[in-house]
Amino acid sequence: MVADNVPEGLEIFAKSRPDIVVADIGMPEYNGYAFIAAVRKQRPELRNVPVIALTAFSTPADRDTALISGFNEYLSKPFGPDELLKTIRRLHDEHRIDTAA
Repeated sequence: MVADNVPEGLEIFAKSRPDIVVADIGMPEYNGYAFIAAVRKQRPELRNVPVIALTAFSTPADRDTALISGFNEYLSKPFGPDELLKTIRRLHDEHRIDTAA
């Protein structure tokens, strides 16, 4: 599923209960930090869904800010599809193990 902005993304998120979310930090209207803050305030079964931050902001401080803000992983652009898929698989597997325990 694809959302064009934070409000739409949050609506889809709440209705679909995704296994993982990939979110750009530089979204229109509200940014990815507003998105992750709202996600982490959801009901318990949703607030722990892994979320990957995608961004063109690529300094170590940008990475730290994303992770401190609640993103589980951070990928700076440009990145290859193989790197994204590897990250998705790893987080999905880790989350599956965490929820099974």
